[in-house]
Amino acid sequence: MPTVKLGISLSIDYAHSLPGHGKCSMLHGHTAKVTVVVRGSIPMDGKECGNYMLIDFIELRDRVKNILMELDHRNLNELFICPTAEVLAYWIYRKLREVLPSNIEIVSIRVQEGDSGWAEYEGE
Repeated sequence: MPTVKLGISLSIDYAHSLPGHGKCSMLHGHTAKVTVVVRGSIPMDGKECGNYMLIDFIELRDRVKNILMELDHRNLNELFICPTAEVLAYWIYRKLREVLPSNIEIVSIRVQEGDSGWAEYEGE
């Protein structure tokens, strides 16, 4: 069976502060782009359209969106001791792993803050 990768990107807005890190110790906000890449094998045979896709983009987007709703428009210091992009990528990975079918592997979760900075978690 062929192995394929799929990816989606969604945006969230949040506030946080990172004590002891210069300007970032002040409460500030970000619009972050979250990119999820998954991988798995598909049969590529038969007459069912589902045999030709790993997961419907809409289904993947909905599962990720439900997780991101816990973060969107929140002060992340209320949820995490140190809400860095690294922590968010890891947290999203763990939450998503719980809601994806076992035949789908998470390749990476990327959290991009602004235009030039991002953190990516590639799994355990």
